[in-house]
Amino acid sequence: MVVYQALYGDQAYWVRPENMFFGKVTRDGRTFNRFTEIDIK
Repeated sequence: MVVYQALYGDQAYWVRPENMFFGKVTRDGRTFNRFTEIDIK
């Protein structure tokens, strides 16, 4: 399981199975990673 915090809205915490968190999604005929790592400095 992966616990993460949204960086938008009410910044709620979410929990997803690891395979879903690191998985791909298809939207409007395009497939991409569900989440993209960002570098926060």
